[in-house]
Amino acid sequence: MDKGNNCQLTASEFGLDATGQLYVVKNVTTSSLFFPDVTAGKVVGFKIDSAAGFVLLTFGLRSLRLPYAAPPTEDEIIANELSVAEGFVNIEESLPANDLLEDAYQALKATPTPPFSRAFIMDASVSLFRIKQVSPSLSGVSHSSLLQLAYLRSALEKEPELRNPTNQPGCGGVSGEDITIESEIDRFAVGSSCGFALAPNRDGKMPARVSIGNSLIYGGTHVLDGIMWDHDTFVGSRIQYHDGRVSLNALRFINCTFDVIDSPNGDRVVDFAISRPPHLSIEGQAGSNVPVGAGQPQIFPSSYAITRGVPPGLGSLSWGWRHD
Repeated sequence: MDKGNNCQLTASEFGLDATGQLYVVKNVTTSSLFFPDVTAGKVVGFKIDSAAGFVLLTFGLRSLRLPYAAPPTEDEIIANELSVAEGFVNIEESLPANDLLEDAYQALKATPTPPFSRAFIMDASVSLFRIKQVSPSLSGVSHSSLLQLAYLRSALEKEPELRNPTNQPGCGGVSGEDITIESEIDRFAVGSSCGFALAPNRDGKMPARVSIGNSLIYGGTHVLDGIMWDHDTFVGSRIQYHDGRVSLNALRFINCTFDVIDSPNGDRVVDFAISRPPHLSIEGQAGSNVPVGAGQPQIFPSSYAITRGVPPGLGSLSWGWRHD
């Protein structure tokens, strides 16, 4: 839209009324288009950045960046969809929340150009974790998006200089009593179901202690459960976690995909892959004998386009999520 006269874009067009230095909700019908869980009299942050050409609305921990000088970027659209979805979750309206989450997931699966920033990936993951906590019925689509964010985060990492492997392990898993694998360069075929995973000993029991450290691991499929991983780098690998005991210390994931169980412990592993804290330790039973490559990542049904009208008075304002 033509907003050459930016002073005409006012808080009242978003259902807000200035009270001193604050803006409060006066028209709930209009304001709830942006924050579905808002109520009359609630404080909403309102700022116009005329130089950058956007309006910034904030409510609680959530924000909406609504550009009017140029079309919204894909990350702006996704961030706004997640923000509005949270609002619907807070008032227990799961259907519109699900629509928005599905659309965000489909957008995350498309290869972004340029790549999404680390800040966007972090903020999106925080929003999705909050949604999972409040609304278990939306856990599936939220989890799928989180797995995709973990991949996108790993795609930002620079690949190490290509080095010749010191070892080319076969398939069959890791078994024994006390095993340490140290300072290896292991190469598996990209997409291969072969990789590091616990396997039962001849007596049927799982290994008591397996440590893999300071190793560079290319390709393959690797099950984290039951293994102590320390300063390892995975490149182009498929990373699986099935809710078992695990120790992760200073790991790097580069262009890796993730197949992680949808559970509280699974959330901790996904968060580790996205936010990269120095260490994660999960206690519990040792990793079960799950064949490498078993199971498939959760894929939520394909989304459909969201149709949502533009609020009255905003004309063709590009308000930052998909609409017809």
